[in-house]
Amino acid sequence: LAWYATSPDREVFLKTVQEFRHIIEPEATAFAAMRRTGEQMAEISQACREMGEATTLQERTRADTRFHLAILRASGNDLLEQMTRVVYTALVVSFRTTSRLPGSARRSLPKHRAVLRAITARKPVQAHAAMRSLVANTAREIGELPARGPGPSVRLTGGPQELTLYLSGRRSAARVDITGPEEARAIIESA
Repeated sequence: LAWYATSPDREVFLKTVQEFRHIIEPEATAFAAMRRTGEQMAEISQACREMGEATTLQERTRADTRFHLAILRASGNDLLEQMTRVVYTALVVSFRTTSRLPGSARRSLPKHRAVLRAITARKPVQAHAAMRSLVANTAREIGELPARGPGPSVRLTGGPQELTLYLSGRRSAARVDITGPEEARAIIESA
């Protein structure tokens, strides 16, 4: 997904991410409210607290991503747990984009806290509704983003086996070259 996130069709990518989130996250959050362990609840709570304490975009994005991934893991669904690696890049790009909007962090934190309260109280219906509201809010913000032309892109080069290694998460073993603007390369390298 990292290559798609930096493609010229970034707006399309962001809308695709929001559709995916709309389909998956409310249901996963309802399951998390029913199945979460104390340790998982602590991880979700800590991430939400760190979102409120964040002073930089990077801190905020990291905490926001951890919050959502912790909920997916707490759903108790093995397939969703495996999907967290795929979802990670999409969430990072989405959160980095919307967090740059004026007032976005201030507006979204209460919605995250509503999700947290519902999971803490083990109320799946409320957890579902709270996450649905949060995702809908993010989709609205993405819809309000100014249109832009083609964005930065990167080129990932290497032999087929090296690219497969890299894309399957074995980056340190892969011999690939990443070229392009620094910001775009950072997205690829941090995914």
